[in-house]
Amino acid sequence: MDLQLFDDFSQIPESDSIKDKVPIFALPLYAEWIKKEKDYSTVWFYVKSEEIQLLIPFSIMKRGPFKKGMFLTAVLKLSGDCSIELEKDFLDRIIVWITEEKACDWIQQAPNWAIYRTYPENAVAVPFGSYIIDIELNSVEKLFNNIKTNTRGDIRKAQLIGINLVNGQSNIEDLFELIKNTAEKANISYPSLNQIRLMHEHFKKNIKSCIAYYKDMPQAGVIFYHTPFCIYAMYAGSVKNPARGSNSFLYWHTAIEKAKEEGIKKFDFVGAIINPGKESKDYQIQKFKESLGARLNQGYIWKYVISKEKYFVYNKYVKLVSLVQKRAKALDIIDRVLQDSR
Repeated sequence: MDLQLFDDFSQIPESDSIKDKVPIFALPLYAEWIKKEKDYSTVWFYVKSEEIQLLIPFSIMKRGPFKKGMFLTAVLKLSGDCSIELEKDFLDRIIVWITEEKACDWIQQAPNWAIYRTYPENAVAVPFGSYIIDIELNSVEKLFNNIKTNTRGDIRKAQLIGINLVNGQSNIEDLFELIKNTAEKANISYPSLNQIRLMHEHFKKNIKSCIAYYKDMPQAGVIFYHTPFCIYAMYAGSVKNPARGSNSFLYWHTAIEKAKEEGIKKFDFVGAIINPGKESKDYQIQKFKESLGARLNQGYIWKYVISKEKYFVYNKYVKLVSLVQKRAKALDIIDRVLQDSR
């Protein structure tokens, strides 16, 4: 199998027919978004044989003397049965190409929706996963029955007490405040109000946002990206003590019931730490996902250093900036997991 590289999605063989077989993050629509927002340039690595057809998008951002790379998805199987060994070989060959071409200085952790079955030789990897609901293979009745009894009761209660679901774009300030307040408590990044507006303008029919209201007060809000392949929960927030069932009803109606009507195959909650402590916020969030019938898809996330010198200097620079700004240096999930395991 010859490794091929395309800087235009339309150059990929049978590109029109594979658009509905891949996540939104593998499409030009997303590549254009991260180009506008963060100046990432995207290419697509591709191999095809009589047995298999594989694809993975890769983006590079240049900042001063540094070039960092990032895979936008896990390895995408377009056709055939791909063994873990073949998948690893595909990744190893890409690493060789990136290294020889000096395409970037390091490859940072892929986004939380990219769960790998394997990883390249010499990568730094940790177990990671994501909670997923298979919409395509289940009827609406089966999907609802897969929800835990108490959560089904919460959804019915939300409908009885008058929880109102509203398009988030029409109340975008409320949506932003819900996401902002929740993210700040968790010490994670979040999009600005203007970025949320721009998201809706850019993704158009491939974005959904929804807010749950109780007595005209916002309770919870979520932004989803989607294609027929999958709907992804990208940003979410809620008030401290939301009205009973508001979160569950929002996810059930928008990301499961409506997604089923629209022919979407899967729902991905996006990202899950493996075996979080029972007292942790991560554990509580994962129990909520399980209560809606989601199952853990477990694999790996990883990163790869090509230029140790530049990677070292860059991290020292980031640490210095954090000290000047009097804030803690943010750790990626890989470093968090490794730190917690020590």
